[in-house]
Amino acid sequence: MFHALSRRRFVQGPAMGGAAATLGLWPRRAAASDGFGAGAVLDGTEFDLQITEATINITGAPRTALTLNGSVPA
Repeated sequence: MFHALSRRRFVQGPAMGGAAATLGLWPRRAAASDGFGAGAVLDGTEFDLQITEATINITGAPRTALTLNGSVPA
């Protein structure tokens, strides 16, 4: 059975979700950095960075992008 969704009910949903997130009632996920893919910690005063332009194709049209040590996004 389909019930019509009123504007008031529609707005109450995101409002309650925002309140739950602000008050800490929303279930928390793991920390952003869980160690997966974490590289070595950089230290020192000199770093070898190569900033270059490369042609990439993500959306079906080739575009020029800046790369940092060959990775996109830089």
